[in-house]
Amino acid sequence: MQSQRARIEAIAPELRALVKHHEEGTYKGGVEAFNTTIMQKIDSSGLMESEVKLTVKVGAHPDNRERAMLVPVDCQDLLLKFADNGYNPGKWDALALRIPPGPVGDAWRAANVTLVDGSDGLLAPISADSIEIVTGRGSHGTAALRLATLGGRSIHAELADQHGQVSKAKLLEMQPSWTEPLEKGVLYKVLPGELELAVPGLLACLSRIGNASNDVFRQQTTLQMCARIHSMIASKMKSGGDAVDLSWVAKQSCVGNGGASMVPKALQLIDFVKAWSGGREGQHLRDLEKFERSIAVKRKLAPSDLQNLAGVDLLHAPKYVPATRLVLQFIVHVVCLHSARIHFANTCEQIVRYEFFERVFHFIKLSLA
Repeated sequence: MQSQRARIEAIAPELRALVKHHEEGTYKGGVEAFNTTIMQKIDSSGLMESEVKLTVKVGAHPDNRERAMLVPVDCQDLLLKFADNGYNPGKWDALALRIPPGPVGDAWRAANVTLVDGSDGLLAPISADSIEIVTGRGSHGTAALRLATLGGRSIHAELADQHGQVSKAKLLEMQPSWTEPLEKGVLYKVLPGELELAVPGLLACLSRIGNASNDVFRQQTTLQMCARIHSMIASKMKSGGDAVDLSWVAKQSCVGNGGASMVPKALQLIDFVKAWSGGREGQHLRDLEKFERSIAVKRKLAPSDLQNLAGVDLLHAPKYVPATRLVLQFIVHVVCLHSARIHFANTCEQIVRYEFFERVFHFIKLSLA
């Protein structure tokens, strides 16, 4: 029987080619066919194992959800859905990597600790040493069950105890069917972490294509879509210069996330990404996405609003009142975080006096009141 290393070396070239086809949009069979093909190849390699694990031993892979890993409010909403609907093993689909030894595995663990620390208590506490596997599918379901097991600040009164924390007792009172999953664990398909090292981007690809046939709990937020767009543009610029086919980016960014019907919205988001991302590193976009994860409200950002915001001249910002409350919150965040220098244009850096930011911040605070 081949060793794990030999099996990885045997299958890696094929998987790298498939991931490249996905990233470049050159696979002709469609998302479902791609998912079937790549999963069959992985299954045939003998590398995948099925394991029942307690969710306290499970984290999220750093590349999950376009590197956002988790959206805390989605985990909370999903737990409420679990309480409403009960446990259906047939709908539970979780795919994970076993954490490899060494610095890469340490970084995966550390990313989970950082994520929880920045969630304002909306995610369950986590210990780096307790994490054995990290998910690319089933991540939010796992995080929801971690909340039920370990607690966390609840945004839903139906599941909150007298201290405002998620109550396992309330969940089980509403749906006793969750008793066994919480006490004995749930099923995960587990791949060796070394496979991801041999095929960089594999889990992100598997996570993304898993969205195509799943429900709202796996749909990306608008800002995660922006992160995907930015990543694709930056990658193309790195490999082929400044000339990027934005129509191709729009089409490819929608694979596994709405398909052709989403392309017009993706084109609107491209305008926002070009204006607000913060250059090739996308610092401002990462800051905004991080801020989105910290708020305990459901986000619904319209791509058209973000497209309009891309054209706003901040020197005359008080003239503009964006259509959604969250867009205003984003401006507050950017204003506070980057009070001295802001990259809002494609090629130029706009430097504005701190006093101006103070005035804009005051205006927005009044708008949010």
